[in-house]
Order: sequence, then C-alpha cells, then structure tokens
Amino acid sequence: APVARAVSSGTIGLWNWFQTAPLATPVKCGIAAAAGLLLLVNSSWLLPVMVALGLVYLIYFAIRSWMFVEDHAVTPKQLDRKQLQAQTEKLLRSSLAVHPWTDRVTGLLGSLLVATVSTVVVGLLCLAAGGGLFSPEVESWARYAWLVSTGTFGSWMILIAGKTWEHRVGDAWQRRMVMAGTGMATGAVSFGLSQFLMIDIPSRVEGGSAVLQGLAGNLPGLASQMVLFTALMGLLRWWRMADPMRTTQFSLWSSGLCVVVAAILSSALDVEPLWPVTLTLMISIAVQVAAPWIPVVDRERARDITAAHLS
Repeated sequence: APVARAVSSGTIGLWNWFQTAPLATPVKCGIAAAAGLLLLVNSSWLLPVMVALGLVYLIYFAIRSWMFVEDHAVTPKQLDRKQLQAQTEKLLRSSLAVHPWTDRVTGLLGSLLVATVSTVVVGLLCLAAGGGLFSPEVESWARYAWLVSTGTFGSWMILIAGKTWEHRVGDAWQRRMVMAGTGMATGAVSFGLSQFLMIDIPSRVEGGSAVLQGLAGNLPGLASQMVLFTALMGLLRWWRMADPMRTTQFSLWSSGLCVVVAAILSSALDVEPLWPVTLTLMISIAVQVAAPWIPVVDRERARDITAAHLS
C-alpha cells in the first residue's frame, strides 16, 4: 500500500543516514539506549497512540486489498529478483558452512566477549539514567550486577543459537520453540541471581485489574519471571538479530520493537515494566553489536556471481 511504502522508504532513508553517519559504534549504541529510555518514559501515551494507528492502518489495508487486487500481483521481474536473492543467500550461507570449526568457535567466543562488554556499558547508561550511578547504596549496584548478569546470559544464549543456525535456513516455529526454552532458562537464571544478590524485584504494578493481580499474586517469583521471559523470547524472532544475513548490522527498529513487546507483555502479566524493558533493550543491543554480519560489499559480490551463474 502507498502508506506502507512511504513509511518504509522514510524509515530506510533515516536508517541509511544513521548507518553512514561518521559515528563510532559505542556512540550509536548510546543513541539507541537513549532512544529506548525515551520510549520508556513516554510509553504511557505512546503505546495507546501506536495501537490506535495500527488499528486504523489495518482497516485501511483491508479495504484497499479488497478494492485494489492488482497491488498483490507479482510480476516476472519480481520473481527474478526473489530468485536472485534466494540464490545469493544460499551461496553466502554455504560459504559460512565450510568454515573450520575452530574458526567458528573462536568467532563465537569473540561475540560472547563483545556482548558482555555491551551489557556492561548499556547497564551503566541505564543506571545513570535512573540516578543510581553515584549512589552509595549497595542495593543499586546489586541491581546493576543482576541486570548485567541476566542480560549477558540472555544474549549469550541467543548468540550461541544464532551461531548454530547461521549456515542454514530453518523452520521459524522450531526456532521459536528453542527461543522460548532459552527464555525459560533466562527467567530461571534471573530469579536465581536476584536471590543470590538478595535484591527485591518488583513483581507487579499497583492499581492493575483484579484478575491479573490475582494471577500475579498466585505465581511465585520464579514462575513469574520464567513465564515472562518465555513469552518474550518465544514471540520475537531473536535469531534474526544474530543472523549474519540480516539487512543491517544494527537496527533501531528491532530494538524498539523488542522494547514495545516487553512493555506490552509486562502490562498483560501485571509485572512492573521497568526491569523487563531494560533487560530487553540490553539484550537486543548486545546481540546485534556482537553478532557477525556480512558487509554490503561481500553481498554485492556474491549477488554478481549468482547473477552471472543464472544468466
């Protein structure tokens, strides 16, 4: 639809400007973290507006799809482009599959190290935004240690799964199930760390519905965190953030979507949204910064080789 194309073109243009801007990767991560915190602060009015706009667009899209069937017609040129893209991706993934296992393990270890550093830095930014960076209270730094440790574990699980899947295209639902299991493990680790560090994690918000308050009250802390992280990891396609074939190395859109979904799930489960949103932002940034990515130049070279072979 024209509206979707206009929004997509504007978003791509903005992202291309951001990607080509002469900024170092830590600066871009800081901008992403600031944008996430800005979304969190304004979530009380942004979420209802986004939901309302989404519903209006769905109605518009349904009417247009019914009236203008030719919008969905696929031309031979589009088919050729899709075939070229699929063959190019197959060639690139095949090149990843022939890498020696020692190189793959070394690359994975490097990614895990970068993810750890990223969660430490983003955690410090979040701590500073909350006013606890220069706080003498031990509890503030205990919460920081809990956030960083949980975020590091979650990002590690996604990076390990992404390294396992990077050389092939798999079934999305099977990968969702694996991601859901990863979320369950992350929730268990989060609860265990909170008990070890003796910090109190807010389990629900005040003033919620009676039904959700009763549900949250009946769930132990361990089950509550496992349910939240299982839903969060299972709903989103986290493996795409670790896929070397992703369109861009770092996507603000992906991080923003993760933050919005975390906020919605927290509201649905009557969980205090601050810590799930913060953890989700940390994990999404760490995974994208640490995961390997095939540069555009290599993709264009592979596309030229594929096009010559098909012709």
